Amino acid sequence: MCCPQLLIPMILTTINSHDLDKFLNSIGKNPAYIDLEANPPVGKDLPPDLAGLIPSDAVVLPDPPEKRASSQGPNENLISEKSNSAVNVSSSFGDPEKLVEEILEKTTSIVLSEIKEENMEKYREQLGTMVSNSIRKRLSGELKSILPFSFSLRSELIQLLLTHFRAKEYDKIASGNLLMRNAD
Repeated sequence: MCCPQLLIPMILTTINSHDLDKFLNSIGKNPAYIDLEANPPVGKDLPPDLAGLIPSDAVVLPDPPEKRASSQGPNENLISEKSNSAVNVSSSFGDPEKLVEEILEKTTSIVLSEIKEENMEKYREQLGTMVSNSIRKRLSGELKSILPFSFSLRSELIQLLLTHFRAKEYDKIASGNLLMRNAD
């Protein structure tokens, strides 16, 4: 293997460091790594201190609000800078409905960009295959990097997609029954 892999037991999925970096960047966190093989001095009156091992270019997060309130004025504005190298990956990991909408929007835009008159005339019989291949090519990398990160999100996403498609099927069945009643 070329890259170290992380094993998350609850998910049973391995994540390489590049995908972990993409995920952390997508939620607005800059990845910073420390050397865990370093041997900091530890003693009875000297707890382990890893602060010296943090890279100098790492972003230091401000104290939690309750600690900050006692040491700083209440009107201080804190601005967090986002990395210029942030990866363009979905930022809606926490909300499955937003994630599904984002995926459907991207899929729709790919389909609409591929279905043009020149493509319809040129590919006629293979247009569906061409559109399908384009969707796979343009979305597979992003979906592969999004889905391994949360088992609960994945199950919620599956439930949401099933509910969405069941509702569509129900609408088709209901409209079919309505048409059959009108024909009688």
